[in-house]
Amino acid sequence: MGQTSFLLQHHHGQLGNVYPIGNKHYLAQLWGEGTPLEVDENGQEVWRYQVPRAGKGGYPAGTVQDLLRLRNRNTLLACGTQARLLEVNRAGKIIWEFTGKDHPELNFTNACNLQQLRDGSVLVTNFLRGNSGRGAHAFILSSEKKVTWTFTDHKNFTATSQVWAIER
Repeated sequence: MGQTSFLLQHHHGQLGNVYPIGNKHYLAQLWGEGTPLEVDENGQEVWRYQVPRAGKGGYPAGTVQDLLRLRNRNTLLACGTQARLLEVNRAGKIIWEFTGKDHPELNFTNACNLQQLRDGSVLVTNFLRGNSGRGAHAFILSSEKKVTWTFTDHKNFTATSQVWAIER
């Protein structure tokens, strides 16, 4: 990757995960900016989205903890302490949103990590920020957006930041 052409404007100006997405393009997470960003091989910006603020938290508006380019070319965003997932298209329209409101058993408090599995489902890591002892550390959302599996082990873990499935 060449010289980047974007600036980080927030005091949490962290460049997080960067993923190759084909065609010599990369998807990057700008945590404090609340921005997923696609750049080409020269670091030139191709696409940017600003996550809208949700809630009244003290964290930056729309933090992005992880991101994933889906097979349908939309982008799935793990919005950290906003405890939500957003699927956005190239035009910046929110196609789908997931929060823990409809799934209180998850105690969805911090969307940390995303992994698309071979079958199209997505493994989501839930950090359980400040909520140790209750809720799922990770869960799988089917391609139909249904929770199909959870991982919960409060005896051995207080929090998890990344859970990865190894598929053979």
